[in-house]
Amino acid sequence: MTQRALFAVATTLLIGSATGCTAYIGGGSTGSSAQPGSGGATATGTPGTPGNPSTPGGGASSSVPTKPGTVDPANPPDPNAAGPMPLRRLTQGEYNNTVRDLLGVTTNPANNFPSDVDLNFIFRRFGDVSTLDASRMQEAAEAIALTVDVTKLAPCTATDATGQTACAQTFVTSFGLHAYRRPLVADETTRLMALYQVGRTTLTLDYPGGIKLLIETMLQAPGFVYRWELGPVTPTLEGTVVHLAPYEVASRLSYFLWQTMPDQALFDAAAAGKLATPQDVEAQARRMMDDPKAHNMMASFFQQWLSLDQVAARPKDATVYPQFNDALKASMNAESLAFIDNVAFQGDGALSTFLTANFSFVDQTLAPVYGVTGASATAAKLSLNPAQRAGLLTQSAFLTVTGATDGSNPVKRGRKVYERLLCGVLPPPPPNVPPAAPASAGGTTRMTHNCAPRLAIPSWIRSGSPSRITTASASTAPPTTAYPSMQPAPSRSMA
Repeated sequence: MTQRALFAVATTLLIGSATGCTAYIGGGSTGSSAQPGSGGATATGTPGTPGNPSTPGGGASSSVPTKPGTVDPANPPDPNAAGPMPLRRLTQGEYNNTVRDLLGVTTNPANNFPSDVDLNFIFRRFGDVSTLDASRMQEAAEAIALTVDVTKLAPCTATDATGQTACAQTFVTSFGLHAYRRPLVADETTRLMALYQVGRTTLTLDYPGGIKLLIETMLQAPGFVYRWELGPVTPTLEGTVVHLAPYEVASRLSYFLWQTMPDQALFDAAAAGKLATPQDVEAQARRMMDDPKAHNMMASFFQQWLSLDQVAARPKDATVYPQFNDALKASMNAESLAFIDNVAFQGDGALSTFLTANFSFVDQTLAPVYGVTGASATAAKLSLNPAQRAGLLTQSAFLTVTGATDGSNPVKRGRKVYERLLCGVLPPPPPNVPPAAPASAGGTTRMTHNCAPRLAIPSWIRSGSPSRITTASASTAPPTTAYPSMQPAPSRSMA
């Protein structure tokens, strides 16, 4: 058996006993959220039952969309609860950021994992651990462990086996705290040290090899892969609500504001019990918002919320948009990032500014799209025509991802606004809705989308109530008169 195979066997023996109480590994693809099993808090638990991403926490879903925020009078929520706590895996971005801050790895290994895009949810999240997921995580852990400089991460001057074992014990305690975002429990430490001994004896590894085996293993352990900062211990209850432990608060803060693991200041605050009051949490949050990592988090939030990160993947008809190339896509992305950062951290941070500002950050590649002059090679703040532009929803990235390949698509843009800003839920269109005329038919965008018979606006839209959206209510009105003719199409811009 090769050394890599022996590594895999040893790692599997350790991790396999722990995954039973956290999730399960299956052969299917990702797509639904795994929930913790009902087994005990130790390694004897049973695999969890996969949940439905549209109903986190196992709640039932309805085929008819309902108004967001609707409360069942017969089952009101606990006003003191923070909501269900599903067992979440680190997303690709969180994994990359965490190994960067934990081990200095900047190669973004999670980019090779299966996609964490959930079509049933706005933001990125992983589902069950498929066989492919497990394989890619193992490959990433192996590659990362090979690059570690043990002399810096786990220095040890001892030359005898007993002394080196003591060094390994110290490493497991200190590194485990940071990797699992909480102190290890005794059973975890015991199993890790048992693995270290297997590495030194059965695998005939030296001290650095034993440490690398531990790192490889811990990067695949549930404590690292999942946001499970409570660990296999009995939770503290306040009535029927689980009280968040200090390390859970620290981790929630760091992944919410930084999309990565806590820094040393947060670990120290958790250890000292300085995350127990609202004042403690606010002080840490204000400190964290001054860190550059908060800027990356803010950009990521807007990119996922409005799908701005999909610009590079959007195809466009080259005959209609000959200027749409990789350089223009990069300029669009740079514009979004610069605008979001400016409003959030240099401006007033108001939502109204995000949605109504008549300025943006334009370079000379993007300038022709806006019809402005004076742009340089790098994105700089420029005023835009307020009659045409107002905030993110009229900027190039949003219009690109919500447009068609050969023109504008006000239907897609309207749906995005309705669902992402107004929290509405739209059902699939009824079968009698006619398609819009193709852009090649000519005419303005308004004419293109009105040249077919139009449906009357249902009463639930006029009333602004999404709770009454049904297929029937959207298809009961007779068509009205179509535009009798269309003029030749004007030249089209990217917007």
